Amino acid sequence: MQESRIIAKLLLESPSEEVWREEVLIINILKKRTLNSSLGYANLVKARLGKLHPDALPLVAFGSREVATQMLLASTVKYSPLLGIFMLQVLQDLYRSFNDRLTIHHWDRFLEQVWEQQSPDASRWSERTILNLRRTGYRILVEAGFLSDTKLLKLQRVFIHPDVESFLKQHDEKFALACLRVSS
Repeated sequence: MQESRIIAKLLLESPSEEVWREEVLIINILKKRTLNSSLGYANLVKARLGKLHPDALPLVAFGSREVATQMLLASTVKYSPLLGIFMLQVLQDLYRSFNDRLTIHHWDRFLEQVWEQQSPDASRWSERTILNLRRTGYRILVEAGFLSDTKLLKLQRVFIHPDVESFLKQHDEKFALACLRVSS
């Protein structure tokens, strides 16, 4: 969260590529151990935030923790629609049927359904890729408050902050808004 706020503040200054690289690599504003880690993470956050209207940057940079977290989730599901579709198809069903836990098998079954819909003959990801996607997706859901932690995977209700809801409506972000409403 804090690193995303730092990047949002930097992006509010509309830095040139030279300034971007200086801040991320030389000054090391993210305080990463390696230059590759710093640049990789900074570029990922920049790409995610770039999926939303620039008016989202102040909400991430200066908003409450709740607002910033929800705006980051909105940008993440736009950047990675697979996570958003998982939320809409799997999480929403679990909430509606009053299940209280997510399992690792939910992700695996979801991916099987995605592959079957695309093409039964389509190439599949490696087990390692599937594991990494699941871990990352579940970690994001924990950070956003939808899951208690990465071990128990207990579902928790999340209510959209009015500022986030207003922003997403104003900018016609229907997909992101639907994803954030899955527990409602």
